[in-house]
Amino acid sequence: MATMTIDDLVPHVQTRLNLSSKAKAKEAIQTVLGVISDTLADNQYDAGFEVRLHNFGAFKVKAFAAKASRNPSTGATIQLAARNKIVFKLTKSLADCGK
Repeated sequence: MATMTIDDLVPHVQTRLNLSSKAKAKEAIQTVLGVISDTLADNQYDAGFEVRLHNFGAFKVKAFAAKASRNPSTGATIQLAARNKIVFKLTKSLADCGK
């Protein structure tokens, strides 16, 4: 399976935005991803908050209830606290590209 990293995206962003250097393209990518990460990591947002990127997808804060689980090493039952997780969902148009 092939993987594309930020370094692989840099020349594409540099060309599309007509930037003078790869460093500026990398900075642009890292800035956008940093803003999204910082926004989602901010604890002021409750379950249901989302960052939507048109024609791409949405990062959403989702609530997960407390539950009992099992430690696979010891077999002991442990209680996991309720918590919020960040989930990502593709838009239908992007999901259809993969079909």
